[in-house]
Order: sequence, then C-alpha cells, then structure tokens
Amino acid sequence: ITNENIRKYNNMVLEYCNEVGIDFIDVSTCLTTYGGNLVKAYTTDGSYHIQKRAYDLWVDILRDYARAKTEGTWENLSEMPPLVHPDLEKE
Repeated sequence: ITNENIRKYNNMVLEYCNEVGIDFIDVSTCLTTYGGNLVKAYTTDGSYHIQKRAYDLWVDILRDYARAKTEGTWENLSEMPPLVHPDLEKE
C-alpha cells in the first residue's frame, strides 16, 4: 500500500459513487500533505495514527455533509482534490 495507490483507490471509489448515485464524503484530503502523508501535527506517533483533533476535522466535514444533504445542496466531487489542504501545506 502506497500513498499513490490509496489516492488511485479513492478516485476509483469516487468514480463508482458518481456512476451509481452514492454520496462520497472525503475525510482524507484535509489531513494530507503534498506527498499524501498524514500531517504530523494530526498524528499520535508522527506517522500513521491520527489523534483526537483530527477526528474533530472529520466531525466538521460530516456536519457540513449532513447540512448540505438536508438542504438538498449536496453534490459529490467530480474528482479528488490535490493532495494538500490549503490550511495544512506544511508538516
């Protein structure tokens, strides 16, 4: 498993969801660096395991999804965004 393979997999899942009408919620991009690694500030071990404040980001994303879904404004991404969140460009 590599970061590139995970990105390819996410793109395939997103494509499938778009083809069959399943909602896709991207909770990974906000935690990644240019190389697709977890931002170290959001890990418990500096590499792989996310800490509580990373889950807080997920909660925000899921709340935004629930709000948009309730309002009828939810749309899936057309493709996965670049491997960096604007607020988290540096590890």
